[in-house]
Amino acid sequence: STVKSARFIFDRMLTLAVERRSTGDVGGASDVRPTLITCNALLSCYARAGMAHDAEALLWSMQDGELGEDVRDEIDSISYQNVMLAYARSGDLGGEIVADKVEELLMELEEKARVEEEVVTDRGDGKRSRLAPNAFVYAAVMEGYGRLKARRGGGRNRHGRRGLATNPEGEDEERNRKPDVGAERAENLLRSLQSRYESSGMVDDRVRPNGVQLNAVLNAWAESDAGPDGARNAEGVLEWARDDVWSKGRNDYLRPDAVAYNAVLNAWARCAEYDEGAATRAEEILRDMEDAANENEGWADDGNDGAIVVRPNVISYSSVINAYAKRARQDPSAARRAEEILTELEDGYLNRFNGGGDAPAIKPNVRTYTSVIDAHANSRSSTAADDAVRLLRRLVDLYDRSCRSRGGTAGGRSECDPDLRPTVQTYSATLAALSKSDEIDAAVRAESILMEMERDRRLPHPNVRCYNAVLDALAKRASDEEGA
Repeated sequence: STVKSARFIFDRMLTLAVERRSTGDVGGASDVRPTLITCNALLSCYARAGMAHDAEALLWSMQDGELGEDVRDEIDSISYQNVMLAYARSGDLGGEIVADKVEELLMELEEKARVEEEVVTDRGDGKRSRLAPNAFVYAAVMEGYGRLKARRGGGRNRHGRRGLATNPEGEDEERNRKPDVGAERAENLLRSLQSRYESSGMVDDRVRPNGVQLNAVLNAWAESDAGPDGARNAEGVLEWARDDVWSKGRNDYLRPDAVAYNAVLNAWARCAEYDEGAATRAEEILRDMEDAANENEGWADDGNDGAIVVRPNVISYSSVINAYAKRARQDPSAARRAEEILTELEDGYLNRFNGGGDAPAIKPNVRTYTSVIDAHANSRSSTAADDAVRLLRRLVDLYDRSCRSRGGTAGGRSECDPDLRPTVQTYSATLAALSKSDEIDAAVRAESILMEMERDRRLPHPNVRCYNAVLDALAKRASDEEGA
């Protein structure tokens, strides 16, 4: 509806301009005719909504002069950036189409910028081309590349242990081979920008990579469907940025932050179900983050020796717990490890909350608890159902206590801690654990929880997964009764 409103206002401006021009009111027409700022604002709406075809159609209208010669002559890198983002965020286009399209738009933009740069240079006024791609444009391209996933869990491990590159930068075969995984294209672009930045004597900030682009590449690898190789590549990129670039003073803007580390943790979590070392590797990275922070007084942003210190946050811990939750399908002991990390997080938070320790308090949230419940549901251990229900009750109790401490009730959402409010996903994970249980009363307990959700307005409304889990539990019980 927001985009429709924006488009209505834009079309209304065009209509008013035509009406005023038809009556001879040329000045009045100019007052309401869309400008480049107007067009870029509408393109931004399209970008946020992932409306790629609408965005490109508007860009074509701008280029053809349909919206005025001034708009045509003033098109800038922001216009292209928004079209790229619209493609990157389009949900109805395939990854290969998106990756090729953002690359095509980048090549078009770079060529136009090159031509304009020659004109600007000849003019000698010292101004930069308005079409010259900047950090935001390249980040949009990298986001678009990330849409191209690996086929059948494929992909290559470009990095050895600890992320050392196995292929030197700039090899001819690397340059000439078109990667079939978008994350690799994104990484190649990031490394190319760093090379161009250094070639400029580290003065051309238009090609200077930054943390936004780094995170785009890391997220592309994390979501590449390339399995463990994708996680290793993500870790390799992070270590390259941290150890080979930032730490050596080659680019102060390419400093990994918590978002970067969390992307790597997420990469390992996504492949933990079928890679037995993934969850362990995720926890090792988390512990390295903790150790680096603990070694520096006050959990400073930079280490005493100038090294990067990135404090883990609740997303970091939740990612590691999620890794163990996925691994629990193959290794039931992983569920126990997930809960141990949750307990560790709870104890640390309570200790800090009660005045002990210097580390920032990291409060587990509903996603953290839901992941641990999910871990127990996946484990199919003999105590999985009991463990899941116990954690659900613990979370509900914490939520109720937060309400009382704030002077409200569990029904008054604004008075309670929203980070601890159980969601329908929390309940469906618990019901899933009960549906897989061999306990004789599992179906009764599942049905009881479902009825609580239906009756108590304070609880989330059950969805189809909740009903399906209860039906599965009842079906299992019926089967057991028939067998008896």
